Amino acid sequence: MIRALTLAALTATLAVSSLAGCSADTSDSDPVDVTMTGSDALNKCTKKIYVHIISYGATDYGTILADKNGCWGMEAPHWGAGAKWSDCNTVKATTPSGGTRWTYDDINIGSATHHDASKILACKAANGGDPDIAYVAANSGAGWSHSGITGVARFFNECYDNDSLVKNRLSGCGSNGIPMWNIGASSSVYNDVLALCKSRPHGDWMGIYAATAGLKGKEAAIVKALNYCTTH
Repeated sequence: MIRALTLAALTATLAVSSLAGCSADTSDSDPVDVTMTGSDALNKCTKKIYVHIISYGATDYGTILADKNGCWGMEAPHWGAGAKWSDCNTVKATTPSGGTRWTYDDINIGSATHHDASKILACKAANGGDPDIAYVAANSGAGWSHSGITGVARFFNECYDNDSLVKNRLSGCGSNGIPMWNIGASSSVYNDVLALCKSRPHGDWMGIYAATAGLKGKEAAIVKALNYCTTH
């Protein structure tokens, strides 16, 4: 793989919306804070995919960005070289990051300790005022419910019950939100990422989650799966 683009160069091109060499490209504009560039821009893309990576542990984003092709974009709240994001939850919902991006982890309708609707609006107001990202627990309400929640641009549904499970709650997981799998717990990273990517339509999103163990050592398999998925 040719490593023609350094991390600094990729950071500088973060706002680029063109999808080089992609026969499946459409006229829709790419979302803010994703990079559709890559070290192998000559590939003919069969589809483009956007990947939201939320990892609470060590993850080598430099390796991911250096080895990815130009057919899929990435946003990662904990990527130090990317946009500044605020991590909000039912306890910490108003601490601004200094930037305008935010996530809320997670919505759990019916939980006595959650006051998600008001906390999300507080998080939104403290971080620039634009709608952004919320994760939804599998057991929220009758299943991934975000009833009564406003101020969110994209809901990522957790297709797992806890941090040790990858995708035990697949049925209905994508019915009212974007499916997110716990790749941090996967022992078959390439196959799991490939399956999730193949399940998503052209131009759509998918979510990758990792708890405190992070994605360290799994980055190459993630990139390999996404590069293959978007070119075959």
